[in-house]
Amino acid sequence: MFGYVKAHKPEMKLCEFETYKSVYCGLCKSMGREFGFWSRFTLSYDFTFLTILAMSVSPDLPEIGVGRCVFNPMKKINICHENKELVFSGDVAMLMLWHKLQDNKVDGGFWEKTISTSALFFVKKSYQKSYARNTQLGDVMATCMEDQKKLEQAQCSELDRICHPSAHLLGSVTETLSQDSGQKRVLYRLGYLLGRYVYISDALDDLEQDEKAKGYNPLLLRETLSPLADEDIRTQAKGSLFMTIAEIGNTYELLETHKFEPILTNILYMGLRENVDQIVIPHTDRCKGCKKR
Repeated sequence: MFGYVKAHKPEMKLCEFETYKSVYCGLCKSMGREFGFWSRFTLSYDFTFLTILAMSVSPDLPEIGVGRCVFNPMKKINICHENKELVFSGDVAMLMLWHKLQDNKVDGGFWEKTISTSALFFVKKSYQKSYARNTQLGDVMATCMEDQKKLEQAQCSELDRICHPSAHLLGSVTETLSQDSGQKRVLYRLGYLLGRYVYISDALDDLEQDEKAKGYNPLLLRETLSPLADEDIRTQAKGSLFMTIAEIGNTYELLETHKFEPILTNILYMGLRENVDQIVIPHTDRCKGCKKR
């Protein structure tokens, strides 16, 4: 995941935000213990969401205590104590990182290939550790990544089709969070829609870069028969994302949760929309806005 699934902080109560941060910090600590200090730099809010979702459908109550941040040892912070949900999210992060580096090694530019090749050497043991604990999920992930690669190489312009491997990957991750057959179906659908949301968001975020570099981007290819201006492409992509968010909300209503409902509601109803509003603005305009501030 790419950091597109995160909370809308202005609308969070202080206690909710502190809980949200404690899970983020707990995941950082957990990954450091499991995979080494370097793994902390790969952490994103997407995996914080995955952890909170996993905890919300579990009847177990997570423990939150006071600790110190490794990057700021002088400051005391709330940290979620080690649990199976934190370990699982860390494993998913390592599995995804491994496949992302493998992809960059083949399709990236010179420096991207060089960095990815070097990074794979350090990530290998962490990947093997995560794969050993999640063999079936690791195999599904490898298949999805290969399918995604083939579609991109074939210059697929069908948005639903190109989104499917990433969507199925995330759906396969989230359905493992419950043993109840009914809830597994809901969790799969929720993960599937989030995977679609993340893929389209990433394509929209990379629109200018891919257009200049003439790189693959389904949002550009699907307009080859009737070329549209960038603004029109962004408007259409925004519409697709908002429809996906609406479906995510409908699916979430079917999920049985035990805790963290306000945080999940904030992320799925407000955080996702805020993210779309941010990335739909061209990067050049974002820079102008920064200069004005």
